[in-house]
Amino acid sequence: RRASPARSRMLAGSRGRGPAQRSSAGRTSKRVRRGASPASSSSSSTSSVPGLPMGAQAAGGTADQMAKQTKLTNMLEQVEGRLKKLESEAPPFSPPPRSRAGDIRVVIGTSEQASDPAMVERLMTMVNTSYYESMKDFLHPRQKTYERLSRGEVIDRLEMGDAGIRANRVLHIAYRGDTLQPSSVVGCMSSTYQPPWTEEGCGHWGLLVVDKDEQGKGIASVLVRAAELRLAGVCEQIQIEYEYTPGHAYSERLLQFYEGSLGFQCVNGYNRRPGMGTQFRKCRKQVSAELSHRGELLRLQQLRTVLTSELIALKDQCPSTDASDGVARDDCKLEAALQDSSDEEETDASGMAQAVDVAGADHKANCIVTGVPLREVWARSFATCRGFAR
Repeated sequence: RRASPARSRMLAGSRGRGPAQRSSAGRTSKRVRRGASPASSSSSSTSSVPGLPMGAQAAGGTADQMAKQTKLTNMLEQVEGRLKKLESEAPPFSPPPRSRAGDIRVVIGTSEQASDPAMVERLMTMVNTSYYESMKDFLHPRQKTYERLSRGEVIDRLEMGDAGIRANRVLHIAYRGDTLQPSSVVGCMSSTYQPPWTEEGCGHWGLLVVDKDEQGKGIASVLVRAAELRLAGVCEQIQIEYEYTPGHAYSERLLQFYEGSLGFQCVNGYNRRPGMGTQFRKCRKQVSAELSHRGELLRLQQLRTVLTSELIALKDQCPSTDASDGVARDDCKLEAALQDSSDEEETDASGMAQAVDVAGADHKANCIVTGVPLREVWARSFATCRGFAR
């Protein structure tokens, strides 16, 4: 019986093969028909690749892990060296004024809070209510609400904190007591290393809000200290913006707080509401040497924690090696460094408890290896950031 053209081609391709080869080809054909690609089936065994010894792929993976471990170890040594230098050059410390909000803690929001509908609702309601109270004298008498943030915007701002020390903009949350929950939240604010409306080296904070029933208790000052400490490790200046109407009670309080207590100076102001004298004021202040030192110290402590954690994880993945590999293998030393850095981050120099998210430091770690000053590196990396709303 005459074979079909397709069968003829298949038979011609199998001529000259032995039975084992033809059966192997048949098995491969079946695998392809079942949905497995020839490439995936052949890669399952290293012996099917000419010139590749058995176990070479596994060895290559181990070599990559060891190279990364060596790189992380070198980074950690550089961080430790910089930390020792900063600690030896510490400028005289001026403790902040005694706060009336000694039981207030400040953390950076993450997707953990964004996944809690009650937390999102609490933050959104607190922000919008505070903005309405500050603006109600300028709104139509029938307008009883004001939306500064939507639920989606609150979720977006919280999720930005997942990037850890790599995050550009974050949302700080102030709460009272030992547990962060919707009922314990008393305030919030944002801080940004490099917003699109300032030049390199000038950070920004805003959206400063304290619950209506908690105002006048020093909570705003605690929030500002946390935000400015974060910015000080990267920025040389800090900018804020706000609206000011002469003679308006709330505006006069803002002017006294921002340009009086906090030391900001107005660099640009223009009329926003003609006939009312309302100004949109842009204000700046220089980051002090003391605050800059504390900010860089905190960032390096965070980075040390990340590097140590990654080294411990790689140590668990890699097989044990001898001392000739040049890779640190002292588990106790790594775990002790992780514990020490965590303890140092928990409380900053102002005595305010801080919970700091330090996930994802690859970008910052690579910058340290280049030898470029940390402040300059972070200013460059955020100089092109766009799309951030005030």
